[in-house]
Amino acid sequence: MSEPSVETSEASITCFVSPKGGSGKTVVCAGLASILSSLGFKVLMIDADEATSGMTMLYLRSVLARKRQGDYPSSLYDVGKDGLSRSAELTHLGDLLDLAPAAYATAVMKNDAIGVASDRLSATIANARKRYDYVLIDAEAGGDPRAIMALNHADEVVVVSEWDPISAQGTVRLQQALPDLLAPEKTWILYNKVLPEFIGAIGDSFLEVVRYLSPVPWDADVVRSLMRSELAVNLEAPNTHTLALMRTIDAVFPGARPAVEAWRGELRDKNHSEIASQIGSIEKKISAVESALSRTTSEVVSRNSPGAAINAIGRIAIMAAGVLALLVASLVGLFGSSLIESLVGGAAALIGAVLAIVTLTYVRRRADSERRKMRDLGVQQDVLRTKLYELMETRDKLRVADLQDPRIRGSQ
Repeated sequence: MSEPSVETSEASITCFVSPKGGSGKTVVCAGLASILSSLGFKVLMIDADEATSGMTMLYLRSVLARKRQGDYPSSLYDVGKDGLSRSAELTHLGDLLDLAPAAYATAVMKNDAIGVASDRLSATIANARKRYDYVLIDAEAGGDPRAIMALNHADEVVVVSEWDPISAQGTVRLQQALPDLLAPEKTWILYNKVLPEFIGAIGDSFLEVVRYLSPVPWDADVVRSLMRSELAVNLEAPNTHTLALMRTIDAVFPGARPAVEAWRGELRDKNHSEIASQIGSIEKKISAVESALSRTTSEVVSRNSPGAAINAIGRIAIMAAGVLALLVASLVGLFGSSLIESLVGGAAALIGAVLAIVTLTYVRRRADSERRKMRDLGVQQDVLRTKLYELMETRDKLRVADLQDPRIRGSQ
C-alpha cells in the first residue's frame, strides 16, 4: 500500500468519551488506532483515564517493558525520575503506533493533579502535532474534571455508548451537561456492543445526517480476543467488528479515506480471486450433476418407451405360448385311450401348471421391479434437480458478491 497522506500538516486530535463506564470506549479507540497505523498512518494514543487506565492495562506488557528500561519514565498522572516533566514519555507499540500511558506506577502525583496532568497533556499534544498523523485520547467516563480536561484538547469528539435506553439517555445528559465541549458540529455518537442481529435496525443514511456513526457489533470474535487481551481487528480477513471500525474511520478521519479505499480495493481483488476459484469449482460440480441428471432422465425415457413395453410383452407372450402348448398336450394325453398317453398327459398338465405359476410369478415380480426402479429413478431425479438448483443458486450469489461485496462496502 502506498504511503498515505493527511489533509493537514498537523495531527488531528480526537477524544473518545462515554456517559458511563463499560461502554467499550477503550477497545474502540485502540481498534481505530491499530487500523490507522496498519494503513500507514503514524498514531499516538493517550490514556487520559486515571480511574481505570484501561488503555494502559490493555498494553500492560509493553508499558511494563518500557518501565523496566531503568529510567522510570513519566506518564500523564505520575512523575518519573525527572519529577514534573513537561510531557508524558511514550511506550512504543509498533512501527507507527505509540502510547502515552496514564501511569507507569501507582499514583504518586499530589497537590494540583488535574492542573499538572492538563499541562502534561498539552505538552504531549503539542509535541505530537507535527510528529503524528492522528492523536487519539481515551478520556475518563462521565463528565468529571479529568474528562473535561481531555475534551478541552479535542478537535473532534466520539461519544461511545451502549445501545440501551439507559446508556442512550446518559449520552443525552452528557451532551446537555457539556454543550460547548460536545457541540454538534464536532461530536459523533457511536453505539457500541450492539448484538449483530440488531445492526440492521439502524439505517446508515439516518446516522450520517445526525452525525451518528454506524454501530459496532459485539460478537464472539470480540469477546474471545479481549479474553486474550487482544483486539478483534483483522485487516487480512476482516470480521464485522473490523468493518464497522473501518466505516467509523471513513466518517471521523476524512484524511484516511484514500488509504481505506486502497485497502478495500486490495481486499476486493483478493476476494475476486477467491470467489472466481469457488465459482470454477461449483461449475465443475454443476456439470457433473447435469451429466448424472441427463443419464437418469434418458433411462426413465427408455423404460417408458414403446419398444421397451413391446419387448416385455413379447417375452411374456412367448412364455405364455409355451405354457398353453403344454396345457394342450396335457389335455390330449388325459383324454387319450392308452395308459401311457394318460400318464404323459398328466405329466404334461403338471408341468403346464408349474410353468403357469412360474410365468405369473415372473410377470408380477417383473412388474414390481420395474415400478421400484422407476420410483428410484424418480427420487434420483428429484435429488439431482435439488442439488443442481442449490449449486446454481450458490454460484449466482457468488457472482453478485463478486460485483459488490457487502462486507467491504464503505458507508456512503
